[in-house]
Amino acid sequence: MEVDCKLGASSSTLLIVKDLETAKISFSPEYDQVLVKSMQGKPEDELTGGKVSISLGGKMNTLETGEDTTMIDFTTIRTAAKAGTAMYFSYGTGTGNVTGVGRIKGYDDDSDSKKSPASWSATLEAYFDDLD
Repeated sequence: MEVDCKLGASSSTLLIVKDLETAKISFSPEYDQVLVKSMQGKPEDELTGGKVSISLGGKMNTLETGEDTTMIDFTTIRTAAKAGTAMYFSYGTGTGNVTGVGRIKGYDDDSDSKKSPASWSATLEAYFDDLD
C-alpha cells in the first residue's frame, strides 16, 4: 500500500513532496501515573500528550515548470527548517490520514558528487495537541 505525504503553508494548500522516496511516521505518547480512588489507589497511566515524528527522504530534484501548483521540493523544506516555519501535513493512505501542523526539526542533504541526483532527509515533529 502506498503512503501519501503532503506538506504546505496551510491545510488548504497541501502539496505532494517531489521525488519522495521514504516516509515513516512514529508516535511517542507521554503518560503520567495517577492514583485512582475507584481502583483502591492502584496507579494507572493517563495519557497526557505526546509527539508525532515524520521522517522523509528523497532526491534533490527541483520543480519543473508547472509543477509548483501540485508539488513542493526539497528547497521549500530546507527553507522551512532554517526559518522554523510551521508546516501543515497529511500522512497516510487516503483513509484515516494523520493531519496537523508541525515544524521541521532536522534537515540533511547529501550532495556527494558520486550520486546523481543527490539526496535529502528531514524530520517533521508535531505534538498530539496539534493534530486534527
